[in-house]
Amino acid sequence: AKVAAKAPRAARAAAPAYAQARRLLRPVASALGWRGAAIVTYFGAAWLFMSRTQGWSLLESLYYGVVTLTTVGYGDYTAKTRLGKLFATAYITFGITLIASIVVGAVANTINNAQEKLADDLLKEKLGEQEEDAAAKRSRREITSAGLLALNIVCGALFMAVSEGYCGGATCWAHPLVDGLYWSVVTATTVGSARPASA
Repeated sequence: AKVAAKAPRAARAAAPAYAQARRLLRPVASALGWRGAAIVTYFGAAWLFMSRTQGWSLLESLYYGVVTLTTVGYGDYTAKTRLGKLFATAYITFGITLIASIVVGAVANTINNAQEKLADDLLKEKLGEQEEDAAAKRSRREITSAGLLALNIVCGALFMAVSEGYCGGATCWAHPLVDGLYWSVVTATTVGSARPASA
């Protein structure tokens, strides 16, 4: 009887601490949401399954997960066994669905934010405030986007040329600058052709 009485008392004593922990973790959970849990599950599944069926290391399994999730698909790591191919079929479908849901959520948020900004801009214009010319703003945004894409491609090309070409990387590229640029464009556009040929 004493043991039974102690159990509810201990549960009541732990309840405030549990409630406080939930309160503290709620913002983190809402920020990550199901998408965060799905991404962790996605990469965990790649590691658990591919390391056992394909003999890949943790890094190789995670690399496969990233290349698959981003739809780049270089083709340097592919499932070789029947079981691996069945897993990859479900894995790719899950990954594409996950990315689609994240993109759709991001697009919906962007549209909502744009609608709110448009309403604010219209209100400011109605109140007589001078706004910058919309065409100038748009062309500045386009130039910035193009510049950031070019910077991304150039930085990626230089990094890969140095790490894979000149510094004795695993692939020993014959033309490091050209191959690095090719790799960077293929990656940025998610075309994902095969890696450049070795020397």
